[in-house]
Amino acid sequence: MRENKNIPKSIQDALKNTNNPQANTFSAKDKAKPGRKPLPAHLKQNHTITFYLSQDEYNTLKALADKEADSVNFFVKRYVLKNLVRG
Repeated sequence: MRENKNIPKSIQDALKNTNNPQANTFSAKDKAKPGRKPLPAHLKQNHTITFYLSQDEYNTLKALADKEADSVNFFVKRYVLKNLVRG
């Protein structure tokens, strides 16, 4: 039977060869920053635009959005931004 040199013979030998695992755990916790990083100010989308449509207008807009497999909001936003850039 072969003996593995990496296996400690006693608990004292095992404790001598390792760093303090509890200290490592707490230091890693202090370094970790949970959550998403905040967006830069120029990328934030915090302005709203609201307008009202009649039922016929909404149905027409919804049909156009459905043709492109988009939501109504995304369709309107994309259309407005596309025309602003062409300006």
